[in-house]
Amino acid sequence: LLWLPKPYSMVISIATCTLLPAAWFANKLLIIDEEKKTVFKGIWTMGKRFGDTINYEASPTIWIEKKKTKKTAYQLSNKETILVKAEYRAYLRLDDGRNIFLISHPIEKRLNEKVERIKNKLQLN
Repeated sequence: LLWLPKPYSMVISIATCTLLPAAWFANKLLIIDEEKKTVFKGIWTMGKRFGDTINYEASPTIWIEKKKTKKTAYQLSNKETILVKAEYRAYLRLDDGRNIFLISHPIEKRLNEKVERIKNKLQLN
């Protein structure tokens, strides 16, 4: 900002300081409204919601996918270690075929516990 005239650099600094907290404190948001039969998927920041609302007709279902993940670790001795693990992911499937990501966990039992709480809350089968 040193090469800009002083008023321009001040305006850019103020704008950056104003918008930075909005990006820093943004949260992902998923709202499922059974009465209106809608799913809202988006972000929440500075008291406002931004995202898409999806309408559905039939009751959604929850399904779990097992996904293999790889992570490569390097040591100082140029030794390479590849760690292969499984991650379990839960999705909400709507009647039009769309899948909405819910949660993930490396332990299947814990994910099933969380999915059961979600099913009870949504009153799904």
